[in-house]
Amino acid sequence: MSEAVDMTDFRAEVRAWVEANLPEALKGVSVAMEADPDPAHVEALEQWREALASKGYGAPTWPTEYGGAGLDQPQARVVAQVSGIVSTLIR
Repeated sequence: MSEAVDMTDFRAEVRAWVEANLPEALKGVSVAMEADPDPAHVEALEQWREALASKGYGAPTWPTEYGGAGLDQPQARVVAQVSGIVSTLIR
């Protein structure tokens, strides 16, 4: 399998993970991470941060034993791009 196909598969995997783990309260909503007064958003943002951390996506290139995902740079860019799509909604 070529590297391009592998990255396409990995991108699909990351998108599926984001879709499965992004809390419903944040889907399609633009909220400010630090200043949104809606308690549902505050709770959902905390759940989202916890999900990212548990997957290691908060520090994708860090080794797994240090809380990262152990990804290489191309994979980390995919995570950043896919989560960047979410970040345009969650600022």
